[in-house]
Amino acid sequence: MKPTIKDTIVIDRNVGEALRMLEKRMAELHLSAGKDMLEVVKADYQLMLDCFERGIQDPNGDEVYMDLLRRTYNLYNTVRLDSILNRRVSFSQAKAIADSFSKDKDSIVSTLEGYVQDCAMASLLDETEQKEAIKKANAVHQQYVERLFNYIMVSGQWSDETTSFYLSLIQSPTIDQNDAQVIISAITISLLTVFDVNKWLVLAAIYENNNPMRLRYRALVGIMLSLPEGEHVLFPEVKSVLQRVFTNEEARRELVELQMNLYYCSHAEADSAEIERDIMPTFVKNNNLKITPISIEEKEESIDDILDYGATDRNLDEMEAKMKKMRDMQMSGSDIFFGGFSKTKQCSFFYQISNWFVPFYPDHPYVANLIDASLYDVMRSLSLYGTFCDSDVYSFVFSLSAISNQLPDNVKEMMANGPSGGMPCDVDRNSPAYIKLFYLQNLYRFFMLYQGHKDFTNPFADVDGVAGSGRFLFFGNELLHDVIVSDYVEIERFFFKNKKYEYVVKLANMSSGDETNVEEVSLLGHSYMKLGLYSDAYKTFMGLVDKGCNEASVLRGLADALFMLCKYDEAAEAYNRLILENGETKNLVVCQSIALVNSGKVKDGFSGLFKIDYEENRKNLVVKRAIAWGYLMDVKPLEAEKIYDQLVEGNNAAGVDFLNIGYTKWILHKTKEAVSYLKSYAESVDAADRNILNDFNMDKNMLEINGIKSYELKLMVDALGVS
Repeated sequence: MKPTIKDTIVIDRNVGEALRMLEKRMAELHLSAGKDMLEVVKADYQLMLDCFERGIQDPNGDEVYMDLLRRTYNLYNTVRLDSILNRRVSFSQAKAIADSFSKDKDSIVSTLEGYVQDCAMASLLDETEQKEAIKKANAVHQQYVERLFNYIMVSGQWSDETTSFYLSLIQSPTIDQNDAQVIISAITISLLTVFDVNKWLVLAAIYENNNPMRLRYRALVGIMLSLPEGEHVLFPEVKSVLQRVFTNEEARRELVELQMNLYYCSHAEADSAEIERDIMPTFVKNNNLKITPISIEEKEESIDDILDYGATDRNLDEMEAKMKKMRDMQMSGSDIFFGGFSKTKQCSFFYQISNWFVPFYPDHPYVANLIDASLYDVMRSLSLYGTFCDSDVYSFVFSLSAISNQLPDNVKEMMANGPSGGMPCDVDRNSPAYIKLFYLQNLYRFFMLYQGHKDFTNPFADVDGVAGSGRFLFFGNELLHDVIVSDYVEIERFFFKNKKYEYVVKLANMSSGDETNVEEVSLLGHSYMKLGLYSDAYKTFMGLVDKGCNEASVLRGLADALFMLCKYDEAAEAYNRLILENGETKNLVVCQSIALVNSGKVKDGFSGLFKIDYEENRKNLVVKRAIAWGYLMDVKPLEAEKIYDQLVEGNNAAGVDFLNIGYTKWILHKTKEAVSYLKSYAESVDAADRNILNDFNMDKNMLEINGIKSYELKLMVDALGVS
């Protein structure tokens, strides 16, 4: 594959070839931005080349060449941005807005400061004049901030002067903090589109300096989501900043929490689907309210409800259980409101990109023009106590405005009274936890729900379906790993708990050289097991055992890996070692017994199985399945048939029971019954994962010793009519 322009710069570090490729690309796409820059860099490179050809030795040659690489990379990003501005609708529109914006730095400062001054002066007026003055100031200001946002979003590579200006502007105490937050988000969107080291350094400085939490956290999110990959070799200052900032334990703690929260955000769609599938039907079923055009009334009880005295209690218990599940999901970080609000982002307010990132305030022109005075306290309560992120608060207010004239005064009063009056939840929206959570949710909603969201690089989405390739998994960036190795185990533990085994593999393999961290290597091995990568799991666990590790979880992982690799003799020995070193448990005895059975030592395996079967009054289904399988391995299909018949006739039959009874009937030449049971098994397996012939081949040894020929496996597959 021909290398890309970026690879030619970052990996090959070939200035001459990169310049030729860039010049060709610009000609092909008829791009004008960067032409002057191209000529300057070409001239400087040619000068260096001329000196080389004359045999002139430059003692600073390495530095000069690296500077040329950096400038070539900046040129590459200038060309990329020009292409994006021309080809993506959202960016073309943003550029049109930006072109009409006054770029004078003094003008930007005076306008933002002027807004704060206008609001302060308005507070000195009487109530009527004050409201009108504030309304006018907000209307003008909101339009200005929108233009400023678009201007920053489509801005090219920043000079040192521009960098200093925006850093000073954001940290200025004389501008509104909401404006500073919006500017940070604009820089973040710009960075996610095209990397610019100077913009990144602005965010890094905002986080590092002693700024308010709302600014620092927005900056941190931008830093991590736009963390450079291979290009960091051109910008050693990035690594220097990371090393300096994250030596602080508190900062590293914040990184760990951010990674967890970003995962929860990326999982919002799945959580919403779970709520819609498993929770909402309960509320609908147990809903005892009837909504009419003018009121909400309690439904009359049906005769069934009256006769069934326990129905109400059962319904209440069920409702409470589902409510608890939702609360638990929310407390763990799940975005439980995404699904409910995802259909409310179509109003004109959300056509403007900056509005997705503006903290909620009741005086926002869109809000002030829609809501009458009677709902002002409701809005204020929402902004103080509600559990909705800012984007959802705006949505809620707009939805509320559509029915405000239908709401009784007592309902408005209840909503305005805050948490005690029935607001979603009693929370402190100014607490660090909620500041962080709400911003991430705002960000996620923009990238998922904005009408032109496909024009943007979604940091929450995996690239080409590769698990863990999205920018949200910033712990997967090797640049960061080199800085904070010590915190990776906690993140890996978190992902393992949340069944994201691919993420664990990716993160743990970044530390492949460090085999001293037993927990990390063990998590890697168990993740391999969960993913069905048994050979990798075996190598991982064996590596630990060879180094003298005898922890129970490691030995168990090794034994299970051996079992899944069909190395039953070794698996039985491994389970026996576990029993000797950690004591006998029924689970270990069952595993060892099944391994012995599968290795051909059926009588040895039966010894442990029969003992447990007796102790549990023959009610342990796992043991019964193991005994039945043992009979098949011992070529006693009639004994196996008795057990399998019992299993499939009960209410606890598993898919594997239908497979094994199908085998049994097949061995006993009860072919019609065999086909019926095997079809039931095939139907229990997802079509995407179904491979009946492979299933047969895995059990080929057992089938052959019971007289089934290899060609019959293929005949049975055709008889089933499935693949």
